[in-house]
Amino acid sequence: MQSEMVEAPTGAAKQYRLGLNQPAGSPTARRAAEMAEAINQEGGGAFRLEVFPESRLGPDPKMFADLRSGALEFFMAGATLRFHPVEGGVRGTRRCPRRPDPQ
Repeated sequence: MQSEMVEAPTGAAKQYRLGLNQPAGSPTARRAAEMAEAINQEGGGAFRLEVFPESRLGPDPKMFADLRSGALEFFMAGATLRFHPVEGGVRGTRRCPRRPDPQ
């Protein structure tokens, strides 16, 4: 399937940033960089996605705060975050019930 090029609108391209906490050489960071390159090429200049691995935009709590405030558009966490929700929940979200420990 051939993708069509999209013409860029008049004006500057919209800038998007993706913050990652994984090392630049990790499979996730490498695939994210490849994805960004494809988006940038196929987007016809309408927007630009930049990938920042290795917590270059700050530690996880800062990237979460930036994501909530709109200062960061995308954040992808790796193995450093667990599936279990924080006791008490995350401010601004519904509280998740505590999961029972596996037997």
